[in-house]
Amino acid sequence: MVRAVSRRLEGLPDATRALLEIAAVLGREFPLAALASVQSCPQPELLSDLDPALREGLVEPVPASAGARVRFSHALVRDALYGSLGLARRVFLHGQVGEALEACHRADQLPLYELAHHFYLAAPQGCAPKAIDYALRAARQAEQVFAFDSAASLRDRVFELSCALPEPDAGTLCDLLIAAGHAWYRAGELEKATARYGRAADQARVHGDAARLALGASFYAKARRGFVLFDAYFVPLVRSALAALPAGDDVLKAKLLGFRCLAAGSLGPAAEREAATREALEMARRIGDPAAIRFALTLRRWLMAGALHPSETHLIATELIDRARRANEDDGVLEGLFWRLQDQLELGQAEPAARDFAEYGALAESERNMTHRYWALLFEAMQRSWRGELTQALELADRALAFGQRIREPMAAMIHAFQVWNIRDLLGTSDQPPDAIAGLASLAHAAPRALSLVVHLAQGRHDDARRLYEELARNDFADVAHDLFRRILLAAASAGCAAFDDRAHAKTLYELLAPDAELNVIGLSSWVFLGPVSQFLGRLAQCMHEYELAAQHFERALAQCASFGARPQLAILQYEYAQMLRGLPGARAGRAAQLLAQAERAAQELGMLRWPPSRS
Repeated sequence: MVRAVSRRLEGLPDATRALLEIAAVLGREFPLAALASVQSCPQPELLSDLDPALREGLVEPVPASAGARVRFSHALVRDALYGSLGLARRVFLHGQVGEALEACHRADQLPLYELAHHFYLAAPQGCAPKAIDYALRAARQAEQVFAFDSAASLRDRVFELSCALPEPDAGTLCDLLIAAGHAWYRAGELEKATARYGRAADQARVHGDAARLALGASFYAKARRGFVLFDAYFVPLVRSALAALPAGDDVLKAKLLGFRCLAAGSLGPAAEREAATREALEMARRIGDPAAIRFALTLRRWLMAGALHPSETHLIATELIDRARRANEDDGVLEGLFWRLQDQLELGQAEPAARDFAEYGALAESERNMTHRYWALLFEAMQRSWRGELTQALELADRALAFGQRIREPMAAMIHAFQVWNIRDLLGTSDQPPDAIAGLASLAHAAPRALSLVVHLAQGRHDDARRLYEELARNDFADVAHDLFRRILLAAASAGCAAFDDRAHAKTLYELLAPDAELNVIGLSSWVFLGPVSQFLGRLAQCMHEYELAAQHFERALAQCASFGARPQLAILQYEYAQMLRGLPGARAGRAAQLLAQAERAAQELGMLRWPPSRS
């Protein structure tokens, strides 16, 4: 095919071939006015020179363009012509085409992206300043229409071109890297965003620029999210940034102080997190900088999760939302809604959570915020599953996976695997967990390992489950940190304790979980509703042979599930509670029969094919 095209091109007159080479630089489709401008010939002569190519079928008029535009009949024709150009002629023609496009358009109608492209490729002949100008303008134009991928690529190009300028300014280069990071962040490409922020911080450190070092570090943390805990680069980066900043109150210092408590692979002790995040927030308030206050609030909400009661973190998230609304800062509103939703779910506030979720999902869509759009899909899949809309939940989990892979979310496969396993286990159609779940136990962090324990218990893999349970039980659970995953870990441990009838540890676990009796357990790392804490307390009390206490907790858990609308979990709980009552002496048979009937009726309505349930 390529040889056939080349033979057809060889038979053309020289003037026609030269014209087509310019057209190939213009692109697959090209305006005749630009072609005439580059060739510096009048329209009749241009059409005459173009006529042999039209007769050969190499080019054709673009329909509905009134003869003003022409296109190559096949991409191979354009590719063959463009590939035949030497480097020097190609660079020259791109410069000529750029100047022709400038001449053919009014100042307010310039094709910015095309101009940026042509002057970029003509940079070796002195067109770099124009390429930078047009790329910046095209990037801003792309951002206005939410084309963040294009904007990010253009900003990368600006940085590349600026590096090649004679004596480039180090501060400007850092600013360009940070701007590129912002664009990649908005595009949902968090790894690329992180790389740009980190490079900006490194360059600032080399040049002794404390402000830009701190700025790069703060944005790096935002893009890296919870993965900063496992990032050997971040902790020394923050420490060097704080050391470089001047003494006294400072906006950038207020943003970074909260990270002072971090150690590699750990959030640090709760007391240190409390002190660091409080100091950061107090400094931001003294300075009065709205953005610094919002940043400090976000950081405090994240780092104090599990150490503060959800009612307290709910207040932090609400202040963040209110401040972001006043500043018309939609990213801040999204961040605040994301955190407040988790608080509401843990507190069992179903109606406020539904209102916040509706706003969160709509705002993520309108702002084209890729990360929050992904999280909104996960929220909805989790919500549908606890409501018993299991088929719809599966569809949403699959959509979330596709979206997560599109934005290169590192946890997308693991989250999807656990969500799908959870839904299929509720349906009774899951016999084996997916490979991604089988690999949870090999991960370093305790949260996915705890979730793996839950899966092994449901699958009857007691040897694997016992091994993971014994790891959690080490030091009487003293190693379970007061962090975002605390309740997940304790709930998983409680499930293991009850399954293995470990009376020796039941009381310890009960005392650790009892202060949270009114809360729900939300597996944020898995986006799964695990049930009320009171359900796990009931199991522990049963393990301790404290049956009246267990009954109190199970009754409370029933009320919580009913109020929250958690229908599958309610059915499982009814069955589990009924089994306990049937084994007790006294007049419990009536209540047990009532619970079993309710559970079986709900299971049939919800399409839960495996009954009794595997996780009871």
